[in-house]
Amino acid sequence: MKGRGKNLTLAIIALAFFLQTFSLARPSLWHDEGISVYIASKGLREILRETGATDHPPLYFLLLHFWLGLAGRSEFSVRFFSVFWGVISVALLYPLGLRIFGVGNAQLAMFLLASSPFFVRYAQEARGYTLWVALILVSFYFLGRGWKENAPRFWLAYSLSALAALYSHFFSAFALAAQAAYVSFRLLLRADGRLFPWPKRAITFSFLSVALGFLPWIPCLIYQVKFNATYWPGTLNLGKALREWLRAFAVGETLSGPWARVGEILFLAFIVLGIVAAFANFCKQKHRFFIALYPAFALATFALLLFSFALNHPKYHPRYLLPTLPLALLLFSNGVDFLKGKASYLPYPFFLAFLWANLLSLQNYYLNPAFSRDDFRLVVDYINRNAQPGDGVILVGGHFFPVFEYYNRTGLPFYPATPGILPRVDKPITSWEAAMLLNEVAFRHRRVWLVLWQEELADPRHIFADLLTTYAQRLPVHLKVDRGPALLLFSLENSRHFFPTPPITHPSHAQFEDNLELLGYDLGGSGWVRYHHDERASFRRGETIYLTLYWEANGPVSRNYVAFTHLLDGEGKLRSGMDKLLGEGYYPTSRWIPGEVYWQDYPLPIPSELPEGRYWIEVGLYDLRTMERLQVLGEAGHPQGDRILLGPVEITP
Repeated sequence: MKGRGKNLTLAIIALAFFLQTFSLARPSLWHDEGISVYIASKGLREILRETGATDHPPLYFLLLHFWLGLAGRSEFSVRFFSVFWGVISVALLYPLGLRIFGVGNAQLAMFLLASSPFFVRYAQEARGYTLWVALILVSFYFLGRGWKENAPRFWLAYSLSALAALYSHFFSAFALAAQAAYVSFRLLLRADGRLFPWPKRAITFSFLSVALGFLPWIPCLIYQVKFNATYWPGTLNLGKALREWLRAFAVGETLSGPWARVGEILFLAFIVLGIVAAFANFCKQKHRFFIALYPAFALATFALLLFSFALNHPKYHPRYLLPTLPLALLLFSNGVDFLKGKASYLPYPFFLAFLWANLLSLQNYYLNPAFSRDDFRLVVDYINRNAQPGDGVILVGGHFFPVFEYYNRTGLPFYPATPGILPRVDKPITSWEAAMLLNEVAFRHRRVWLVLWQEELADPRHIFADLLTTYAQRLPVHLKVDRGPALLLFSLENSRHFFPTPPITHPSHAQFEDNLELLGYDLGGSGWVRYHHDERASFRRGETIYLTLYWEANGPVSRNYVAFTHLLDGEGKLRSGMDKLLGEGYYPTSRWIPGEVYWQDYPLPIPSELPEGRYWIEVGLYDLRTMERLQVLGEAGHPQGDRILLGPVEITP
């Protein structure tokens, strides 16, 4: 490398270091980073046991374990380990790009990776993504060197880097599959007449050694694919996922509006030009392994495999495609070079516009509070400053306890609402479990802090907040959190027993089709009865009727249903009403647990012009997909109509 080219390369690496360390310790650690510190702080056997039950392999956590022993557990130290691998990734892009495109394009791709808002964001996170990117780049490089030079040391380096990538992230299998597909494609092009040439034998041995090396972790992988319940079942919205991928790679996750669209269009245009140029030069360079078709082939194969997997496992995020970002930027640089070959100054205005969009995105990432991470540090520090002797803390959902523990410097007793460091949406907490935990906390503590974060996963019905508001006294909390956990405080002085279900004022026991039963209802005038004990049967015009319906699933429920509540006059004319999905989206009826009681609130505003008199509340269910109403069943199971009437309700002037 000549002096000027070497200096430019070093300057780009220095830029990567600056951007990745800038304001590194300012944001609070968030949930995933808390998990990293929590696991890495354990012994080696415990790290293997913990990661065996999570959705990540152990290599990053093992390396972080030794790093924490050297550098400490501060936010800066924990994240700097990711910065190290992020800077290494930028540097590693140079030799790969050099062999494919040459010095200029390699340096341009390095610069684009160093200044990528998406890459900077994950280089500043205490997770294993940059380690994963670095290992994938090493494997791509040594696969090509092994093919070209047939040297055992290169095949060994490839096998070790590919195996390490698998132990860094399960999705490395997609990168290895892309490499295998490219190798197979190249082998089909050989015309030397040999049945089993040396590169093929060496490649086969390398792939087999990688597979055998990962064999001990295969049971953990199968377990995660089969039983991972950190996301709701369903299918991936492929169009939305592709748009998110393009936005993230082009301008990061913090930019929207016209400049975001400009960045997306230019990014996609240069990528397409790079791929066109790669195919145009393919016939001239067919004998070479390192050609522009290499990153194009790998990028397309990795993305195809990932999206195919995610179609029925819709826990998707663009960061799962992060190892393909350097490959995409190599193609981007090839597109710039291709356009420059047509007209030397033509790409510069477009390229500068693309850089401006990235600069705006970086500015948002560093300085705009709207894009800051969830501030666990602020919430836990507030609790530590304002806690009194005898206080306890309930964490809902409980899976974020590692980051709470990281900032809980006073050792305040805390109770995760659900066990484990990963949420399980298939096993939300029941009202009985919530009541038991609240009774335990009330026995031990005078006050309780309720910290709510991603409670829709562990407590989609908001049982903890509901029961505490019903049976305990809420105290003021003077804290404003723009992003992150919500915080509530309750006195338990006069609340020593919590019941799993609030008392139902008006039992009804109306059986509907598909194993759904309406157990009863409450009617309040100034608020929900279970909070204020304000049961009323008469209301004034202009007020709101606070209706609470109590439901139970007597068996599995096949579909998701909407409950309608209508205020009817004596002639059956609709005067007010509200329809609401049972479970409100996070916990629809198809996920309800048989035998569990569910309650839901329906505010019914009374029109100010409504005549005084006697009214009735009509309640029923209908299928969200077909809009057909469910039948109410009699004692013998015979249909008795598609609604029930509650009331009467008196409306006064």
